[in-house]
Amino acid sequence: MASVGSISSPIGEKPAPLAAEVATLAARQHGVVSRSQLLEIGLSSAGTASWIKSGHLHRLHRGVYAVGHRRITKEGEWMAGVLACGAGSVLS
Repeated sequence: MASVGSISSPIGEKPAPLAAEVATLAARQHGVVSRSQLLEIGLSSAGTASWIKSGHLHRLHRGVYAVGHRRITKEGEWMAGVLACGAGSVLS
């Protein structure tokens, strides 16, 4: 079974619930997530560092990451900018 901070699981097992939750969040946000969102859903700072090192997260801005790969859409770039600016930020 995969541990917290790990995105992979043994062959034949379902993906770790945390990885699935990160993937669901990223899908709603054009492929990007913020560090604070990762902490909220249970990925520790050490887990985040591990995901960055293993290539599962790619830094776009301070505390904002593309999930899985760097090739995000224009909407993903916009979302990353909004997330980087923090709570209450909007794009118009």
